[in-house]
Amino acid sequence: MERAVRSILVDCRYAEQGCTEKTAYYTKSEHEKACPHAPRFLCPEPGCGFSGSRGEELLDHLTGNHKWPSTTFQYYAAFDICVAQPGTQILQCADDGQLFLVNARQAAAPPGLAVSVVCVPPHHKPTGFGCRVSFSCFGRHRSTWTLDDLPSLRISDWPPAEYVCVVPKALDGAGDGAGAVLTVTIVCARPDDEYEDDDLDGYISSDSESDEDGSDSSCRAGSDPGQ
Repeated sequence: MERAVRSILVDCRYAEQGCTEKTAYYTKSEHEKACPHAPRFLCPEPGCGFSGSRGEELLDHLTGNHKWPSTTFQYYAAFDICVAQPGTQILQCADDGQLFLVNARQAAAPPGLAVSVVCVPPHHKPTGFGCRVSFSCFGRHRSTWTLDDLPSLRISDWPPAEYVCVVPKALDGAGDGAGAVLTVTIVCARPDDEYEDDDLDGYISSDSESDEDGSDSSCRAGSDPGQ
């Protein structure tokens, strides 16, 4: 019986991607780890060229080789990250290991740091992701932006031109290194999700509190911050 089971050959899980290899069931996992048709996790750092077969490999590479800081979070739970200067941070979801990148780059108009959020393919789930980002701009004024369809990382377009918000220059930490604390919530959209009115439903700027003098935060969603 055992000999008969061992003789059974199974398809590689990446058959739809072009792999025609058939292996014994007990060597299937070993083959798939090295399968040339498996989706790859690519490093976006220009000139690097690293690719891994698992998200954990890319995470280890980015934190070890490029020294990018990482934060672990859970879907639907708000968490804080600090943005003080241009650079990239890694977000890893504790629920399924999915990786996201938060990039901050210099913006000319309005002056400050343009903040982008992208999800790293291959995705662990076939559904989309959304996010909400908020921070206090001046005094009691707090601005919030939501995006119901996070873009995927594109190596050819890194850092991304589109951004979620701009951290004003007065808050970007250029002078004292303190930076701005962003409160982020990432959701994994499912077909049966029913969002309330205040849930993620596209680029929306909503100021929950305003300065007493009504000053503008100069923060908005858009693209091409350097132009």
